[in-house]
Amino acid sequence: MRYYVYYGEITEENIINWSTCEKPYAILKKNNPISGILPYWDEFLSWADTHFSDRIQVDWGSFAWKCCGQDLLEFNRAFPKTQIDGIDRERLYGVVFIEMP
Repeated sequence: MRYYVYYGEITEENIINWSTCEKPYAILKKNNPISGILPYWDEFLSWADTHFSDRIQVDWGSFAWKCCGQDLLEFNRAFPKTQIDGIDRERLYGVVFIEMP
């Protein structure tokens, strides 16, 4: 399975309506891809469920979480072949997992 993971600031509308987000590419103000080599999809989902918060299923193959910048930096340390840039440790971010056919 191929999948992509994006991170970024959550749009104001989606912060307010978090549980009803319906469009995975419209959750974040800007979809910044996590570059590098990601872990296997099941390992990513397990890690995200443990370290991020407020998981929602957006559609059949997409999930989103809220997290702080510190959580993203911890992800980068846990999976050193990935790269996440421009993170403020204290800021609220969203992470979106999108499965591709």
